[in-house]
Amino acid sequence: MQKIDLDSWEKFEERLKTLESERLQHKYGSKFLYRGQENSADSLLTTLERYGQELISVKEYHHLISAAKPQIESFTGVNWNILSYPAGIDKWLSENDTFMPNGFIS
Repeated sequence: MQKIDLDSWEKFEERLKTLESERLQHKYGSKFLYRGQENSADSLLTTLERYGQELISVKEYHHLISAAKPQIESFTGVNWNILSYPAGIDKWLSENDTFMPNGFIS
């Protein structure tokens, strides 16, 4: 894999057009990998992994995925079915042992 450093969005778009033209000309089947991070030394982690290190409640998590739903559906073209937040779940969680070792945290 070749690393290409560019210092502006315009240069990125220009370079991408050139690479896409070369890809089509040579009939390469694979598409490009775009890292999308400013520092190539950073490890490859999802946004949740990078910014989600603190524990959050089920209610907060449900709110976050519900808020992201329209963007995910728009980007993927797939309907993302999310159940509504169940009534009484907060009480149930507070009354039961909900500790899940490594369940959501790596």
